[in-house]
Amino acid sequence: MTWRELGRQVRILATQLRAMGVAPGDRVVSYMPNVPETAVAMMAATAIGAVWSSAAPEFGTKTVIERFSQVRAEGFSSLRWLSLRRQGFQREAEVRRIVSELPTLERVIWLPYLDAGNACNRI
Repeated sequence: MTWRELGRQVRILATQLRAMGVAPGDRVVSYMPNVPETAVAMMAATAIGAVWSSAAPEFGTKTVIERFSQVRAEGFSSLRWLSLRRQGFQREAEVRRIVSELPTLERVIWLPYLDAGNACNRI
């Protein structure tokens, strides 16, 4: 990814986050692996002044819930599929459990990854 492309993706996502109502000081969390989309999401959230916290899918569900509860997460992003060593692993059940345990959560964004037919939406 070039610097120009990185900047373009960050600007687009920051604009979309603002349109969704994310404002400075809001807490945005991510349950995503170390992929470029995660870095873009972090930069977009912090560009508009949101607080960012993340957890890798390798963390246990309980650990993720505890971590995100501590920051009173308001927005959440996750990949529907996780790719490890070129195999796809669906994470939907884990994400649904995490979301159900975060009462302060207002919105969820699914990022299509290995699942081109999945639109971003609230669970």
